[in-house]
Amino acid sequence: MLAFKKCTGPRAVTSVEMKLMGLWSNPGNFAGDGGPPLDLHLGLNPFVSYVGVVAGTDTGGSIRVPASYCGIFGFRPSHGVVSTTGVIPMAQSFDTVGWFARDPAILNQVGRLLLELPNEDPVKPSHIIIPDDCFQLLNIPSDRLTKVLTKSVEKLFGSQVLKHLIIGNYISDKIPSLKQFTDNGDKHRGYVPSLIALSNSMRSLQRSEFKTNHGEWVTVVKPDLGPGISERVWEAINSSDENIESCHSVKIELQTALTALLEVHVLNVWL
Repeated sequence: MLAFKKCTGPRAVTSVEMKLMGLWSNPGNFAGDGGPPLDLHLGLNPFVSYVGVVAGTDTGGSIRVPASYCGIFGFRPSHGVVSTTGVIPMAQSFDTVGWFARDPAILNQVGRLLLELPNEDPVKPSHIIIPDDCFQLLNIPSDRLTKVLTKSVEKLFGSQVLKHLIIGNYISDKIPSLKQFTDNGDKHRGYVPSLIALSNSMRSLQRSEFKTNHGEWVTVVKPDLGPGISERVWEAINSSDENIESCHSVKIELQTALTALLEVHVLNVWL
């Protein structure tokens, strides 16, 4: 039986310090694949191997990205499902408590405890949506992945659950507040415009909340931040809040649109 008690110990902040992506050499990575030098002072891989599971927070990918680079499992549940009481906020509209594990069985056990799920067989999905326009952005031929995905889904659940969708068009049609976040420049040419607009809205809200939570400390203390991180922090501190109400409108409209798309009453979706 897996049980949790109140734990105390060192705390590592990764959301601001380690928002890095790319091909790195990670000496703590027992899986042997490339990964960022994430939390070397904590030792993510050996720590996970020793205790079995490690909790963390994910605001914009700080569980999912490191897990993918370090050869372990990382899970970010839906926002607000796990309590953030006691967590120093970065951007509360996105801050989410999740966890790492090397063993998928332990990942599942922890999830059932934290999410208070009954010990029942998994519910079979009524449909699985493949966003074709997103798969076309891959650096490899999209059919190499979609064929494998399609065959796996058909084997597990049957072909009747598969649905194909141009998600960019759906979002554009269902979220009118996104129009003011549209980027008409050449920087993102070839990407899905509505998803770029969605990203712009998300980052605007993140910057605003970060500034509210930590702006005074940053401007008074002027911490010595590393390259890349310093620029992002000061970009947040100097950002304008003029479109923040629109950001909240986008969030509400997006949740409504995805709930309708998935035909569920409680939204459990990861993007």
